Amino acid sequence: MFLIRRTAWEQFVPLVCNWIGWNVEMEGAATGKRRIDAWRAWLVGELFLKASERFAPGLTYVLENCDEESCYQLSRCLQRAATFPSPVVDAVQRRLLGSQNAHGSPSFLFGMLARMDWSRLVSDSLSTARGRWTIEAKVAYVRALGGVASEDSAFAGRRLSILDALASDGAVMVRRSASLAILKCAPETLVGLWRVRARSEEMQMRVRAAEMVECVPQEVWSGDEDADLLRLRQDRFRIVRATVSEACQQAERRSRAERYVDRVKAVTESSDDEIFKVFPYGEALVKIGDGDTIEALRMHLREREPPLNVDGWICRIIKGIEKAREGDKREVTRGWDAILEHFDGILTSNGVSFDAAFHLWRIPGDAPSRVGQWGGTVVLDSKVSASDLFRIFEADYVTVGGWARGVANAIVTKTRHDAVLILKGSGRYPSSVET
Repeated sequence: MFLIRRTAWEQFVPLVCNWIGWNVEMEGAATGKRRIDAWRAWLVGELFLKASERFAPGLTYVLENCDEESCYQLSRCLQRAATFPSPVVDAVQRRLLGSQNAHGSPSFLFGMLARMDWSRLVSDSLSTARGRWTIEAKVAYVRALGGVASEDSAFAGRRLSILDALASDGAVMVRRSASLAILKCAPETLVGLWRVRARSEEMQMRVRAAEMVECVPQEVWSGDEDADLLRLRQDRFRIVRATVSEACQQAERRSRAERYVDRVKAVTESSDDEIFKVFPYGEALVKIGDGDTIEALRMHLREREPPLNVDGWICRIIKGIEKAREGDKREVTRGWDAILEHFDGILTSNGVSFDAAFHLWRIPGDAPSRVGQWGGTVVLDSKVSASDLFRIFEADYVTVGGWARGVANAIVTKTRHDAVLILKGSGRYPSSVET
């Protein structure tokens, strides 16, 4: 690598090709069977940095044939590149579209594509494939979109349309990321979307508005003066009231975390005294930080390369946040990794059917053979009697179904006198089906 970075690097190209077992033209492996290890991929990337057009065929070959780890290492190398020929960008896009599915998510490819050609992020091919992406992939896509600094009006309009659609995604984590991205790109638009949903007659839309409170500007949620916020706080449905209360708490946590991150990033001296002065802010971040905090700190480490002791301290903060999030039951119950759905349907118990409103969560399985988990709350029709509730609770299982949906079995784990049931799914989830 040192030889390549020297001024007279061209004389070492045959030597490098011999090391990695390629022909001198860099069009691919000489035998076609040699494994592309991470170090081989990195060497090709270094040569590409020296002469992008000359070594574009070799880089394209690597992108199309290397494994995920090698591709990730290569993406780090290519952060120093200024331009990318179209064949290279095409290879990244093909790899991204071929890698994203319901069970796999090399999400770094979105950032890689954004650096090469941000206009590809709003292409029709990505929009078409979006429905089969994992939650992690959608969040990475949102962050890549939100990170593009472009004044192109066509791109801005298309980006806003995509983010608006993702702000209604079934997963809380995706909706939150999309709302934060809209806040960054067009805060007035986000407030407008929030007010429309807050004033909706549909309970599900008001739940979405309650979630969005965390992402709207601080002057909206920091007091009780806003009429739409007050309307959500006093909503007749408990789920709306509870969601807006939690969202306000999360907004306060996020605001504090952003301030603490700025204090941590301000440490640039290698003196331990400088770290000790802001050490409490790092400890506080371990308790209140989230995925956005981790991303901000990692980006700071990549861009600024602070002294070793400062780097180690920040890495310790990141690991502390990750450990805290793994054991944080709040994130599981709120559904950061879950998909939430609300629909009207039928609940059947021992051959008797009841009209019901379902508020369900589901966590997809991590492999095609696994069905995942699901459950949630059911609000039965007000005409249900106490004896009906008792019989439902005593039944071995109940059946859940709805319009244009599959049928699934569930176990009732709890009943309340106000005709509300708590369900735990058994087997497949009652997903939507095409009509």
